[in-house]
Amino acid sequence: MFSSPDGNQPDLASSRSTRGQRKSTRTVFGPRLKKLTAIGLLAPLLSGGGIPWATSASAQSRLSGQSSNSTSIIVLPTDNGPFIDDFNPYNPSFNDPADDDPGVYEPLLIFNDLKPNDITPWLATSYAFSNGGKTVTFDLRSGVKWTDGTPFTSADVAFTFQMLKAHSPINVNGINPTSISAPNPTTVVLTFAAPQYVNLVYIAQTLIVPKHIWSSLNPITYKDPQPVGTGPYTLGSFSPQSYTMVANPNYWQKGLPKIHSLVYPGYDNITSSLAIFSRADWAGYFEPDMQKLYVAPGAGHNHLWFPSVTPVELIPNVKKYPLNLVDVRKAISLAVDREAIDRDGESGYEPPATDMAGIIPLQSAYIDKSIAGMTPTYNPTEAKKLLKAAGLKMGSNGYFESPAGKPINLSFSEPSPFADWTADAGIVADNLKKIGLNVTIDGAATATWVSDNAIGNFDLTINAPATGPSPYYMFNWNLNSALSAPEGSTASSDYGRFTSPTADLDLAKFETTDNPAAQQSALDGLETIMANDLPDIPLVFGASWDEYSTAKVTGWPDAQNPYMVPAPYNTPGDELIMLHLTPKS
Repeated sequence: MFSSPDGNQPDLASSRSTRGQRKSTRTVFGPRLKKLTAIGLLAPLLSGGGIPWATSASAQSRLSGQSSNSTSIIVLPTDNGPFIDDFNPYNPSFNDPADDDPGVYEPLLIFNDLKPNDITPWLATSYAFSNGGKTVTFDLRSGVKWTDGTPFTSADVAFTFQMLKAHSPINVNGINPTSISAPNPTTVVLTFAAPQYVNLVYIAQTLIVPKHIWSSLNPITYKDPQPVGTGPYTLGSFSPQSYTMVANPNYWQKGLPKIHSLVYPGYDNITSSLAIFSRADWAGYFEPDMQKLYVAPGAGHNHLWFPSVTPVELIPNVKKYPLNLVDVRKAISLAVDREAIDRDGESGYEPPATDMAGIIPLQSAYIDKSIAGMTPTYNPTEAKKLLKAAGLKMGSNGYFESPAGKPINLSFSEPSPFADWTADAGIVADNLKKIGLNVTIDGAATATWVSDNAIGNFDLTINAPATGPSPYYMFNWNLNSALSAPEGSTASSDYGRFTSPTADLDLAKFETTDNPAAQQSALDGLETIMANDLPDIPLVFGASWDEYSTAKVTGWPDAQNPYMVPAPYNTPGDELIMLHLTPKS
């Protein structure tokens, strides 16, 4: 059984396919849709020109440890298999190990989306903005080597960005510097045509590849069967049924990793592999009864942690009547029983949205006071009143019609392989029928649903935006008209085709400043548009799916220690988790 792989980057951009949530470098449409993180709370750091690493005790503690031993864990990030021996982090093959980021290639920095000021230095020790945010300088770590013994230098970083710029099919994050320089072995300078405050996460979390190997190959088609990285793991063994990653004995973080090997079994349908699933040490699945399927068989060692990381939204196509009417969209919101969606569609793991802008609880400090009291409510009676106020009239068949008496028939497009979203769609359709809107469910194969969303071939659809610790990224996904397109043409996001010049101005205002007050002012305007115009209707807060076992290892993130988004498909944060794990004594 497949489900919507809700997580910290859940959207069409992340290819919400049956494979689960994709990494930041994997998108379906356009270069602007990525795994996202916040800049708003980072503004004080940006204005100071760097990250105060010494003040981040949690980050520093993760950079020391003891030698690895023989401990091995089973990792099941998503429905996988049979595998293809392709470790190229930029070639989006289906069922390639690179999709699960097994600790080979590393970024410059790692951002914790659950704690926006917690940024861990990785291949870079610091960064600094200059030139009004158009230039970013990275100071690189010395003493790092590729697994073939070649020293890692700024030439590798510069080459990686040059490679992406030269090959647009793999430059899915749209990183296009106007100049790239490496003035010395430990410094890289990237200059852009516009401020990059909001794009720092895309830039800094780019996975770096070795120039001495990749400069002589085609990065689009290269399969990379024997990957050479700087990361904590190297390929041990590979088969289409499973592969094993073993600890890099010369890893630059001395004494790490503590876990000797990671085993990735290949299973293309978790319901046929529940025996293995219940014994997995780390998994990232949704099933209706996880307590029974995973926790109970774990003899007290198996645990769940599903933090809310994104709103799941009902998206109306505002180019179609009557969804172009704001009172109709408000009526739809009032008609939806969010408690039922959480209870019956999401097994109680995804709580109802608590604000009309769709801001998740972790970001509640960003909510403008003017909309703080606008809580989504279930009120079918008021919903019917709004439909009448919008000019609709009840027909003899019990469903509303246009003022001219034309039937209104709405289709709800949903990806039928996602079990939970299919259930959610059924609940929404039933809710809307009860207030007099005739809605039928159009279950589609994932590829069809993805395509229909992009070209606007739907009345209503379900999706989850790109998000991070700042609401800017969600609003950019929902409201940026530059990412939309006319019906029939491919949009990167803003699939509902909502257009607001005010929203575009507020987005631009946020993007061009690192001043926290100015950024919050821009967010206030965007929140008001979301709450009052309902271009997208928040339903529930989507989870980062995480099942983990403490039978053999400890050190997992949890609600008490949320040092990283916990899902094993969250890249590159999953590598940080790998290095935080310690064999159980």
